[in-house]
Amino acid sequence: MSPIATRSPVTGVLFSGLRYGDGLFIDKEMPVFAKNFFAGAIGGVSFASCAFFFDFLKVRLQNEKGTKLGTYSSTIKHLYSQEGIKGFTRGLGITLTQDFFRFGVFFTAFREIKK
Repeated sequence: MSPIATRSPVTGVLFSGLRYGDGLFIDKEMPVFAKNFFAGAIGGVSFASCAFFFDFLKVRLQNEKGTKLGTYSSTIKHLYSQEGIKGFTRGLGITLTQDFFRFGVFFTAFREIKK
C-alpha cells in the first residue's frame, strides 16, 4: 500500500484529534503550555491508534518477504490464526504512551515557537 494512501488520512486524524483537544481545554483555567500539551497528546493518541495497524502490518510483511504470506489479507489471516486478536495489539500500549508524550511536546514547542 502506498504511503500517501495511508498517511494522508491518518495525518487528518492527528489534526482532528488536536482540534478536538483544543476544544476540550478552551474554557479550562490552566497554563497555555498545558493546554497545548494535552491537545497535542490527544492528537498523538488518535494518530497512533490509526497508524499503528498499518505500520504493524507493513513490518510483518517486510519480515515475511520470500514466504507465501505476501499480501495484507494473507498476513492478517495468518496472524489471527496463530495469535488471535492479541497478535494485532502487541506493542500498541507503548506506542500510545510514546505518541502521547511525543506529540504533546511537539505541539507545545511548535505553538510556542510560532507565537
